[in-house]
Amino acid sequence: MSIIQGTSKSSAATFEIDQSIRFNDGDTPSLSRTIGTPTSTQKFSFSTWIKPCTFFNDTASRAIFSAATPGNSSSDRDIISWENDVLYVAFNTGSWAEIKTSQVFRDPASWYHIVVAMDTTQSTASNRTKIYVNGSQVTDFSAAAYVSQNDTIAICTSGKLQAIGAYAYDITSANDRIDGYLAEINFIDGQQLDPTSFGETNSDTGQWVPVKYAGSYGNNGFYLKGQDSSALGD
Repeated sequence: MSIIQGTSKSSAATFEIDQSIRFNDGDTPSLSRTIGTPTSTQKFSFSTWIKPCTFFNDTASRAIFSAATPGNSSSDRDIISWENDVLYVAFNTGSWAEIKTSQVFRDPASWYHIVVAMDTTQSTASNRTKIYVNGSQVTDFSAAAYVSQNDTIAICTSGKLQAIGAYAYDITSANDRIDGYLAEINFIDGQQLDPTSFGETNSDTGQWVPVKYAGSYGNNGFYLKGQDSSALGD
């Protein structure tokens, strides 16, 4: 059964996301890797479809994607997470630059498409970190602090640990694990992309639907399709 259906970016053919990766927080799941030589230490785009299973002011911070030196909780670590039903994006390059959406996300039946796109070389602070949900840029925040221009960020730094579903600085801890499903995970090294690289509005239904990414991934980019059925959700 297809969980999400759109079209191919390069043709009119149907593009289906028919499986997802299940993260059950009770099992302390995560995926991780050490970053090699990057295309850029200042630019990236992260895209995923996500269906959280824990809602209604859950006080835990639920890590989606992060990077750090394991054991270093004070600096050089980056976080994209679900916290108290809002999206929380934070970068620490010596001090915290934190962004929290005002909008809450509480529909347990919905898949959300999230894009976080970074370019610290931008002269306008708000252009350095862009967040999109279901194709629309989020501009209403309860907190909005941005990294300094030309900062190097951990998610793009050689030797740092990247983690999906857990905080990289505390990768062995059972705390702060995502509880839900992730699908069609793309990390693009060296480009700040908008959501049209990963989705489009269906002309018949008006819904935001996926398209297959067709561009370059850079040196450290990756694509997780979620095709190992032993680790997948419905």
